[in-house]
Amino acid sequence: MHCPKCHAGMVGYQRDGILIEQCTSCRAVLIGEYELVKLVETCGCTLPPPLPTNGHGGRHYEGRHRRN
Repeated sequence: MHCPKCHAGMVGYQRDGILIEQCTSCRAVLIGEYELVKLVETCGCTLPPPLPTNGHGGRHYEGRHRRN
C-alpha cells in the first residue's frame, strides 16, 4: 500500500488486534473503519455522529473559490 499523501510506502503495525499503517516518509497514520471502531471501544470513547451523506458537512462545493 502507498501513502495517500506522499505516495511513499506504508509499514503496518499490529497492536492488540488493531492494524495501524504508517508512512515511511511523511509519517502519516492510516487506520481503517474497523480499526477505528476497535480503538474507540478500547479507550471507552464515543465517536461523533456521521457526516451527512454528501460528505461535506451539509455544504455543497460549487467549484468556485473566494478571492480577496
